[in-house]
Amino acid sequence: MLIQAGLMLLDGVITFFAGLLMLRFLMQAWRVSFANPIGNFTMQATNWLVKPLRRVLPGLMGFDLASLLPVLLLKAIYLLAVLAANGGLALFDGGNLAPNIFCINCLSVVAAFTVAETIVPRILSVFSVLSALTDC
Repeated sequence: MLIQAGLMLLDGVITFFAGLLMLRFLMQAWRVSFANPIGNFTMQATNWLVKPLRRVLPGLMGFDLASLLPVLLLKAIYLLAVLAANGGLALFDGGNLAPNIFCINCLSVVAAFTVAETIVPRILSVFSVLSALTDC
């Protein structure tokens, strides 16, 4: 029961920071001004994590990877914590590597959904702007 309480607390903290990082990523991708209370709070709450990463990770095609990579890492940490709490991270569990393969599959699914929910809307908005320009 204590493990489940710890996992629930970890899930809440990680989901909160992942949401802030995704909000920062989307606000930068859509060129939204940070000169409002929500943008200001987002910047102040995530600067400690994004600024050092920005020195190492350059942007890619206008996307801020320093805001996106921590989301993937935080979700991976949560998945690893859940698997470890459920006994699924034994390296060799009697010759059974299925939990480790499951962990790798979960991480790839999280990465795919994170990319899909952030990049696809921007691509669709670019296409809608282009189609509106060609209709003129």
